[in-house]
Amino acid sequence: MMRKRKEEIEKTEDNKNDLLKILEEIEKSIPIETQLECAEYRKSITRGIAVTEKETTITFKSAPDKTFTEAFSVPSLVLFDSFDRLVHDNEEDIKNMHYAEYGELWFDGNIICTEARNMLVKDMEENLSSDCVGEEKAYVIKAAKHRDHARIRLSDGTKSHEIIVALPDSSRYLYIGITGAFCKINDIKIETDVREIGPGEIERIADEISYINHIEGDIPNIQIDSARSAATDGILIEDGMRLSFKAKALPTASLAWHCPYIVIFTSDDKKVFGKNYSEIALIRFNGEMKRNKDVCDARIAVEKSGEYEDAAEWKKKSMKGYGSMVHFSRSRKKIVVSTSNLGIELRCTIELKKNIKNVYAALTGDQCALTNIMII
Repeated sequence: MMRKRKEEIEKTEDNKNDLLKILEEIEKSIPIETQLECAEYRKSITRGIAVTEKETTITFKSAPDKTFTEAFSVPSLVLFDSFDRLVHDNEEDIKNMHYAEYGELWFDGNIICTEARNMLVKDMEENLSSDCVGEEKAYVIKAAKHRDHARIRLSDGTKSHEIIVALPDSSRYLYIGITGAFCKINDIKIETDVREIGPGEIERIADEISYINHIEGDIPNIQIDSARSAATDGILIEDGMRLSFKAKALPTASLAWHCPYIVIFTSDDKKVFGKNYSEIALIRFNGEMKRNKDVCDARIAVEKSGEYEDAAEWKKKSMKGYGSMVHFSRSRKKIVVSTSNLGIELRCTIELKKNIKNVYAALTGDQCALTNIMII
């Protein structure tokens, strides 16, 4: 089953949004558990519950196994990231699913910090929950994430704690797995707020790691932590225009489409997803293309030069960084975009279905940093 999931992830020809769709379909077919029986610690762990910019509230009830001391019969949490939202403990699965474990949390405020850069625990005066029926306690988790920091508030009905987690960098995903030792967990419920938290709402306990602290060209440098999470402003496409820049894959990049993209579009304010935005085509440096069939006909030619060895070597070289040049030509309704990077040569020909005066190009991507961007 896991091998099949990995093949689905690696073979898809779309960007990370489609990877997320695949994972969402997997999650629908295998939903988050609503109850759990825990024997030895971490023998049973739920599927990962995503922590995002929208605060997620998780509630459940738990009772200790009467044959063990109550202090050791408690629920706990595992903080992690993996492609399949599962906690892994063997080397093959850790590698295949790109598993990273940030730490473990207990409701009494104890923590274990592993791959997180730092964790800070603070007592809270407010109790998030006070429900208790017999030996069964009600537990509440409120979790949110903004870029490379997460805030997790925990309550067991008597005490509440706030844990700030500094992730390795802002391109990481964060999931919570519910587990425990010698206890029964039931009635797990998950609710997500509609409001997104913003900058400054989570206390910063570590400096942000930036991969774009380099010289800037005509356009500000951009760091793209996830699929199209950042983009340059649009540049009017004129016949003979060229864009040069330095590209570098982020340390978390691992898939074929973790690379720069060129987006061809129109908008009133020259911004990607701006006012009256209309996307014409999206070209990825790994040789893939998406087009808006209502607006244009487009085709892409991909060739591999002697510099190209294989996908693994291409990814390795991307991690080191490379200089890139993109060429544009335009004649009325015809736009040609060409570039050659690490042995992959692309030539995309776009035929607009109607004459559009102002067509723009912008740089974006997935898990990469673009610096020293020059218009030539």
